[in-house]
Amino acid sequence: MACGCAVQLFCWICLLFTVMLFIGFIHVVWEATISKSDFCSRAQLLTGVECAKKTRRLENALMAINQTTRFLRPPLEYQKVVDLCENTQNCFTKITCEDGHDFVADVMGNFPACEFYKFYTTEFSQCAERLLSQTSNITCLDTLFNAKHTASSDNKKF
Repeated sequence: MACGCAVQLFCWICLLFTVMLFIGFIHVVWEATISKSDFCSRAQLLTGVECAKKTRRLENALMAINQTTRFLRPPLEYQKVVDLCENTQNCFTKITCEDGHDFVADVMGNFPACEFYKFYTTEFSQCAERLLSQTSNITCLDTLFNAKHTASSDNKKF
């Protein structure tokens, strides 16, 4: 009789252990499928590589603008930069993993000029065109829009 109880107790312990393993397995599968991972998937990483290429093109376009001799050009001349900014921003919206959001925020934080050029080529473009047409009449506008204007010519006036 004592042997029968020991076997029965052992069976109950094995059954309890099996149920606990089953519940643990279900829990692990549930967490893996439902919760968001902190890591980016391979597809997200490949998207990041493509976005990095677009970011490099945007940087090159911004550097080309910075090498000019005038402060502001006509709005149409900045349209390429605006298009590259939008293209880059649209690319980064495809990165949805948690680590990717920090990366996107860091990268786009490096390009505040995108917002300015977007404003300059859309909402402010008509005003900019009117100001450009008046550059020969008003000295301060000449400072902003004249390609031959230099800082040294300002110093000679004073």
